[in-house]
Amino acid sequence: MSSIFVVCRLIHAELEEILFTRFIFSFPHYMRLATVQKLTNTISPRACTLLREVMAIIHFDGRGDEYPLQKQEALTYLKRKLPGLKKVHLAVGFVAAPLDGVLVKRRRDGFADMIMEFVISFASGIEVVVTNSDSQQCGKGIMQAFDEKVEELMASSKMKAADYDIKVVRERRRLI
Repeated sequence: MSSIFVVCRLIHAELEEILFTRFIFSFPHYMRLATVQKLTNTISPRACTLLREVMAIIHFDGRGDEYPLQKQEALTYLKRKLPGLKKVHLAVGFVAAPLDGVLVKRRRDGFADMIMEFVISFASGIEVVVTNSDSQQCGKGIMQAFDEKVEELMASSKMKAADYDIKVVRERRRLI
């Protein structure tokens, strides 16, 4: 009987390794601190060390300057609880944007600064891929401004030996 348990443990360990190292865990909607705490409390401590990639979506409201603090807390918590985390895919969306797609430069730069602050809060030591999740013109302008800020940060971080690896994908590619 004990040999069956040994085989079951080996199969479980192998499946756990495949599941948590090869797949991306996605939080498409309700990424809050409570949600990610449930995940990290539900999976085993070994699985927490194996999990490599997560994906999250954040939305900014074009009418105001509300900062997505709950999602920032959730990603910071995940980084702390998942020591094997290597990559975060972050899709950025904009709701209630102007219909003509035009934002004044000051507002566009303000949103780019908010995205930068959000990313910097958890980006040290892991790769972060930021994608524009919608096709609105104002979103493209904000992502272009954000891309410029990332290039400045990467140039200055090389001089300071900071550990940032941030990539910006301006337009989301659709598969067929």
